[in-house]
Amino acid sequence: MGKRTFCVIQLLSKLQSVTSHIEIITREIRDEEVGHFKAMTFPRFRPMLKRCRDYPNLYALGAWYQGRPAGLVLLSANPDKANAELLSVFVLKTLRQKEIGSTLLKQAETFLGDLGVRAIETKYSQSEKTSPAIEKCLSKAGWPKASLRMILFKSHVDNVLKAQWVKRFLEGEDGGVVSAWNSVSVQESAALEQQDWIPQELKPSVHASQGIDGAAVLPELCFVCRLKGEIIGWHFSHRLDEKTVRFSVSYVHPDQQANMVLARLWYHAAMQMKQTSYSIIRMGVAVQHGRMQDFCKKWLSPLCDEITYSMGSFKVLHQEQEAVWI
Repeated sequence: MGKRTFCVIQLLSKLQSVTSHIEIITREIRDEEVGHFKAMTFPRFRPMLKRCRDYPNLYALGAWYQGRPAGLVLLSANPDKANAELLSVFVLKTLRQKEIGSTLLKQAETFLGDLGVRAIETKYSQSEKTSPAIEKCLSKAGWPKASLRMILFKSHVDNVLKAQWVKRFLEGEDGGVVSAWNSVSVQESAALEQQDWIPQELKPSVHASQGIDGAAVLPELCFVCRLKGEIIGWHFSHRLDEKTVRFSVSYVHPDQQANMVLARLWYHAAMQMKQTSYSIIRMGVAVQHGRMQDFCKKWLSPLCDEITYSMGSFKVLHQEQEAVWI
């Protein structure tokens, strides 16, 4: 990253009705400067920031205000550079309200546009403390108003294990037999890939080795449910930190969803968690999966310690001009 061409932008700011020349410099961060910025992004991104050269599609732009590091924007582009994601934007608390954040975002768009990126998206969790600042910053940079993309649930494992409605569905085989995912044969895996009742984004092969964000799979917390020898559902868990597991993907054949197979899969995963160091469960349900959202709102919400909302915004950077026929 240190060898890349750096782009510099200098803006004139008006502060407290007094016109003065305040220099805000934004450019890509050099390797030797990473230490000044590592605390300006989420913990899960800090190792990536430290080893930017290992991530050729990761870009870190820093802002300097009056000669000192003031903010950071972290970007990730698709390998083909068609789209990019704004991973984080941060400005030092003592330097906010000085247009540094919006300047960073606008310069990031220019930077990505020079790479040929056509659109950028971002996601953030709605919070009374942080959302207003994020949304204000995005708005000033010309981003569309964010919309709901996912509901996020957080629960302690003991809450799930104490739920009486879960235990009601554990006896008998009407809802199928639950086994460890590693009991699935190569032939069964291949057959699942051909099933048209499984949405493409929920195919087991997409999640069985790692999460879509690279999170490590926890094989001991992944399960499959069979009914009369046929696989009708599965559940995959991925590691977020030393205490937290994400129940990433759980799916059941549409004809069997009313039989509470999901509850059986989750209960087995929660029971197995008691044999590990993990105690916190996180789960997110996208808005397009309406039936799953309804299920979680009704049955999972009462067990949760926290429910938050993931918002998202999408901005087109380059729009192909349409041909004009005369």
